[in-house]
Amino acid sequence: MDNKEVLSNLCKFGDLVVSLNKKTNDIKDGLYNIIKVVGVDENSEANSPLSTDDDQDFSSTKLILFSDPSLKSFVKNVLKKFPSIGDLTKLSGYDKFCAAKKDIMNELKPIYEVLTEAIEFQEIALELLLQYDKLANFKIHINYELMESYLELFVNFIYIHILLNRIRRERIPIIICYADAIQSINGIEEGSYKSNLEFLKTYHKFYNVILEKIEKISSKIILSIIEMKDNILQEINFSAELLQNSATLSLTPEMSGINTAQASDDYLYMIRSIEKKISFVIVSGIFCPIEAMKQSLFIDIFKAVASYQLVLRITRDEVFVISDEVENIVKGNSKAQKFRAAISDTLNNAASLALPFHKERRDYIMNQLKQTLCVFENQEYFGKKFQVILATLGIAKYEIYWYFTHYDKLYVDNKKQNKQPKKIVDINLIELISLVHELCSGIIQDDQVLEKNFVKFIQEEINSEAMRNSYTLLKEENFLSDNIINLFDEIFTLTASINSENIKTMIQEGKITMLHIDWIRIQLGFILPKAMVIDNIELDKIIDVMKRFSYRIRMIANVDKFFDDLCGLKEIFYYRDNLLNHLQECLDTKYYEQARYVGTCGILAESFLKNVSPLWPNELKYLSSQSIKYSEEVYNTISQYAASILHKIALTYIEYEKQSLPERIVAKLEENKIRNHKKQMSSLDKNSTTQNQIKPGNESLMKNMKPVNDELANNRWMLRNLVYSLSISSSVVFNVLFNPSSFLTDALAQVFRDYLGTASFKSNNGQQQNQNNMEDFNLLCIKRPSELLSDIKTYIHSLNIIDGWVNIGCTEIMTNVLEEELDPEKANKYFDSNFDKMLSPTKKQGLDMFRHGGSELRINITSQPILVTYAYWYSEFVSNKSSNGTIAILLSDNSLMGRPPLRPSSNNFTFPIEEYASMRELCALAELVGPEGIDYINKKLIKILIMLSSAIKGIIADNQDNLKKISEYADDETKMISIIKQIKFSQDIYDKIISFGFIYEFRLKMYNALSKVAQENLFFAYDSVRNIHTHYPMNIHELPEYQELDILANNYGLLNNVDYNLKEEIKKLCNMISDDSKIWMLLPSFFTVIIYNICYQDSFNFNSALNSIDNNGQCIATAFYVLSTNVIAITSQMKIEAVASCQQQFINMVALILMKLKTLNPNDKEYPKDLDCSWYILKLLITNSKFIEATASQSSINYAIIQLVNSKITKSRIDYLEQKNAMNQLQNAEEIME
Repeated sequence: MDNKEVLSNLCKFGDLVVSLNKKTNDIKDGLYNIIKVVGVDENSEANSPLSTDDDQDFSSTKLILFSDPSLKSFVKNVLKKFPSIGDLTKLSGYDKFCAAKKDIMNELKPIYEVLTEAIEFQEIALELLLQYDKLANFKIHINYELMESYLELFVNFIYIHILLNRIRRERIPIIICYADAIQSINGIEEGSYKSNLEFLKTYHKFYNVILEKIEKISSKIILSIIEMKDNILQEINFSAELLQNSATLSLTPEMSGINTAQASDDYLYMIRSIEKKISFVIVSGIFCPIEAMKQSLFIDIFKAVASYQLVLRITRDEVFVISDEVENIVKGNSKAQKFRAAISDTLNNAASLALPFHKERRDYIMNQLKQTLCVFENQEYFGKKFQVILATLGIAKYEIYWYFTHYDKLYVDNKKQNKQPKKIVDINLIELISLVHELCSGIIQDDQVLEKNFVKFIQEEINSEAMRNSYTLLKEENFLSDNIINLFDEIFTLTASINSENIKTMIQEGKITMLHIDWIRIQLGFILPKAMVIDNIELDKIIDVMKRFSYRIRMIANVDKFFDDLCGLKEIFYYRDNLLNHLQECLDTKYYEQARYVGTCGILAESFLKNVSPLWPNELKYLSSQSIKYSEEVYNTISQYAASILHKIALTYIEYEKQSLPERIVAKLEENKIRNHKKQMSSLDKNSTTQNQIKPGNESLMKNMKPVNDELANNRWMLRNLVYSLSISSSVVFNVLFNPSSFLTDALAQVFRDYLGTASFKSNNGQQQNQNNMEDFNLLCIKRPSELLSDIKTYIHSLNIIDGWVNIGCTEIMTNVLEEELDPEKANKYFDSNFDKMLSPTKKQGLDMFRHGGSELRINITSQPILVTYAYWYSEFVSNKSSNGTIAILLSDNSLMGRPPLRPSSNNFTFPIEEYASMRELCALAELVGPEGIDYINKKLIKILIMLSSAIKGIIADNQDNLKKISEYADDETKMISIIKQIKFSQDIYDKIISFGFIYEFRLKMYNALSKVAQENLFFAYDSVRNIHTHYPMNIHELPEYQELDILANNYGLLNNVDYNLKEEIKKLCNMISDDSKIWMLLPSFFTVIIYNICYQDSFNFNSALNSIDNNGQCIATAFYVLSTNVIAITSQMKIEAVASCQQQFINMVALILMKLKTLNPNDKEYPKDLDCSWYILKLLITNSKFIEATASQSSINYAIIQLVNSKITKSRIDYLEQKNAMNQLQNAEEIME
């Protein structure tokens, strides 16, 4: 065979080596998918990344061939008969197989195609590998790249065999059954069946056969590794200390005081491809054990490499466990026992050595990446220092995947006897991943700079005068063959035409790739047996430049693929659970600085879809769904934790705000006073002579003291970093756009929403509740409106700290959440869905909703809107407290105050109504819930008023006859009293009437607060509405041109002219078709009976001190006025005269009866108990009525009554003030005497 024929074979050899290596990743990925399908246990839930079509996903199904119970015996028989399979139709169970043949064929088709592809690859690769025996040895200096490609092919050949072997025996029925199905359905034999079946027979016992197949080349492979020993020993096991001392990966070594030349490109390339070199040594040693034992130098190399390795990464998360594969080889060939014995100590100690070694190296690399990012914008580093950057990225990727592949292995090997194993988590890994991703993304984005520096390298190195001179000398001395000269000429011609303008075009046309192919062929020329290559200085110069040129060609020819192979992190997808665990650990343990980088975990999902194998495109569905799920989980985890941190910060600010309250300041002063007193007492007990003298500036006393705001500062630090990690630009996973900031806003909104669910309740302070006053204690379990308003304002204000960190309006979002929580429609839905729970038969059960922190069964307050809480609270309050005497309402200034119960007991409790119903608190309530919220509360109160009105109407209807008689004898007080005595009312009717008036007066007070808030916050709008509304008379006629303005005025708190909502509801009780008008016309008679009976009631006592009635009986005047104003106006077709007449009639009737009772003899049996309450009620009606003022001067009885009532009440008030003044003087005198 002459040189031309040899060269032709070598060219084919070189092309095949390169092309086969390009296909290995696809084949390994395809086999990985088959392992996941076939490896699914039929008794467990399937979790496979495969899909045979767009509609069916293997994640929810298993292969029919192995999961169908009817096919079990058939599959078992196939395995039993192999390798002598014979006639398949004669096997038991074949009929069952035929029934499902078509479905099985469709299901096995992608699996069979991948297996066929892998088997064909292995046969070609083995043939190519064996050709090495016919060639001269590779020379590392001349054809290093070709030697590396050959060893890479050998390792991949072994890896693919291992993956095929991991499919287990199931690959046998897959190939046999699919081929049989094809033949029976299509009538022709499947083309690859025989070769596939022969392959299965040959490698039925894999480890025995593989050693025999590669025996011829094992010695040369071992010798090739030995030839690379200098690089391997120097570069593979370099420690962090060595890297630091040599500044190999430093861009600015002079800053560390190290003045050495930059490492060569060969050395830096070795570093960045470290994983590949490690696999060369480990796989060659294990699968060439006999030849390895013949070379003691190789054993030393193997031990050095294996000292820090437990597994190798085959593909994705499939690993090559070194110790397991050694055992498998020993089982396949007993001669390998010597090799195992030689390396056993190294493998046993690897676990203890590897963990700290790689941890230190990861930390060092992380610091170097930080340095690189600091100077990254300087484009000079894309030139001379760029290979250093690539080497750093390459070793960083290797360390990241080393950690993930060894994560579980180290966990097992580090178990301690009788102790639970402790998982060591390197949180810095997230930061390292983030730095690699950021730097790699930045480089790819500046691809024009890469092209610019590539052109610059060609001009300075390839087309340089020195290069041409060396090349000329070699040609003149006939040192190069004609073929090599032609290849060099082609390279120089092509490089001479490259410039910055046409570089992109030449890349697209494949001309840059041709440069690399020519260089490969030149290396092939130097391994000819007759080449007789001897050392030559000029040739060494050219080869050195061409090596560096080759590194750059491979990068510039396909930038994206190059950096994906160098530092791409797409395969982290298969370690995403571990990464999520690290993320959670980072947050739980509060690694403040690392929290800055956690957002990168979500961005990584963008590259996960690159894992789709060309041999199995259907895994796209699985990868996309899992990647989307992963991104959501990452961003949700980070956002929820950030929201919880912000919540803690907000609560801290709220606590600081509360510390400024007067009662808290007083309590703090008392606490400090007691503490200082204890310190003084303890210091007196010590011998002062033995105490150390404290010098000025000595801080030793503070070393054990922690500043109060440490936690707040740390939380702010953590929050700032978390928000920064989420402030990245949006990412796209498959077809889903992820905006991390939106996850943060959603989490903040949800946390604030949850907070609002409990914010209106006081925390359980552990105080013992008095069972006899349980209702009062329950009512006191909610916060005062002013306190809640202050808390919410402080909470929202705390969000301002992140408004500047992220480009979102957090304050606006929280305001929207608050508006949503205060939405009356939401409150109505909640109220309706929990109606039975909230309006339970007993008050105790009904008030359970106000109990926070108790063990009793109650409504889930976390979902209870604030508006529901306060609406129900105030409605319960007014209905419970209106007539029991514990709350006094003063109609003179419409104020409320608490007082002890009318019937004292051992459990006296004065309800602090001022804390909830003062004007300040109601103004806070109005500001908190707004006009719509006040309207919602108002509607709840109106419902109670209508219920009370209906009850009053019913009582009037029941006593119509007698009440009509009273109305007929309105001028005869004697007959009226006689008829009144025949009417018997139950005691609760007085409570209902008082409750009606009390609730109405409370509504006025609440709307006055709303009016005040509207005036302060909406001055112009409020002033305009008020001016218009007060410049036309009361719209009792319901003129349509005024109704809209009446409604608007009510919304601003103006109820003086028309109470629109109440009037509309009362209309329902005034049916004009029925006899409602006749019933309501008896309203004066009914209230006359009430006033008469009051004179004989023990529970009605006029309180001169408060200028009111003890049980709020003065509210009876309000009740009559409101009912008469509305129902009479409605039933009389909106006639003001009818309203005035009704009220006038009542005043006349009551006045006659009271004056009659006053003339009775005190010894008379019918002499009233007290007339003051009745006179006072009458006075209030006369004073406050807007309808009888105009007609008061027309009736002498009205004037007389007014004077009489005023004089009676005034005299009682003066007597009380004189008595109080005398008591004060006596008390002052006693104090002076003391």
